[in-house]
Amino acid sequence: MKTEYKEMQERKRKWIPLACAGKCTIAQASREIGITARAVCYLKRRFRADGDAVFVNAHAGKSYQAKKYSDSTREKICSIYRNFWAGANFCAFRDRLAQFHKINVGICSLKKILHERGIKSPKERKPKQKEIHLPRKSSAFLFARNALKYTPSHPRGCVN
Repeated sequence: MKTEYKEMQERKRKWIPLACAGKCTIAQASREIGITARAVCYLKRRFRADGDAVFVNAHAGKSYQAKKYSDSTREKICSIYRNFWAGANFCAFRDRLAQFHKINVGICSLKKILHERGIKSPKERKPKQKEIHLPRKSSAFLFARNALKYTPSHPRGCVN
């Protein structure tokens, strides 16, 4: 994967300056690099503005935080839920965490933390009741009921 990426970057380094100089067409550069013609136009514009800095990977050397909350904080949240707020839905629990325990966690992160530890929200555990649908009246019944209103002996065909 990394070698493919590096090879593509090298192809970009070779073909984008040629496309900017007019020594090859956009279609030819896109074929050789393996990207769309629109992407070549975008890279040409950036190359004219920034030069070789376009080809430098901005993410190289940056470290990313794997988890937003440490394992100790995650365990603390789970123990608080089990000991104090068991049975509360996750939104209410998040509010109580912030209010009483001074821990601010987003709802998506909280759901993920609790689900990883095998805790389900009470809303998820509730079985949904099926709605009871009344049977519809048959079309023959409706037709017969409407047919009683009209009689051929009445001049206008209507009894009412």
